[in-house]
Amino acid sequence: MVITSSEGFNASGEGKALNSPILILAQSVRVRMGNGQVVSGKVDADGNIRISL
Repeated sequence: MVITSSEGFNASGEGKALNSPILILAQSVRVRMGNGQVVSGKVDADGNIRISL
């Protein structure tokens, strides 16, 4: 799950990690979203990818 949030705003979606099939806490990861867009974020403790705005 890819998650982004800011004050008063939350969004999430699904995608496929492009870097590594094994996600490590705080690792930077690139993810291809369902629409083909590639985003970058960091792995959180739950295995989700967090994108900072």
